[in-house]
Amino acid sequence: MTPDIQSEIRIHLDGQPVATLPVELKDLASAIEQSKYILNLGDNFDDMESHGYDRETWLRAVRFISGYAQWLFDVFNKKIETPKIYHAPEGSIDFYWENRRFNLLINLPAGHSPATFYGDDYGVQVTEGKFDPANFQQALLPDLSIIS
Repeated sequence: MTPDIQSEIRIHLDGQPVATLPVELKDLASAIEQSKYILNLGDNFDDMESHGYDRETWLRAVRFISGYAQWLFDVFNKKIETPKIYHAPEGSIDFYWENRRFNLLINLPAGHSPATFYGDDYGVQVTEGKFDPANFQQALLPDLSIIS
């Protein structure tokens, strides 16, 4: 019998499956796991009367980033660069990529408002916009595999 080789990583929250990624995207899976800290931030966690973070917002964020990463991998055989995943104002969640050529911030708000993005190449071009993270045209977002 040959050993079972793991070909995918399953991300769970409270024992429930949230997302599945190919092992090639293990760094993204790790960043998602680390972002669970966001769920432990209660009301007034920053002594500035901020509200805590809603589980649904975190789930929407994870579904978005894992779905986009899976699409890039399946269609183009490209690995997304791993973003930094942060808590952000008003119960939103940020995905942030930065290198010496440019940066990109995607903010996924609490509730069902559209996500926003802002990209800047430090001087010549700036791009920004909105999209529905649950139903978006992947091809309209920047190719996040080229950030490295």
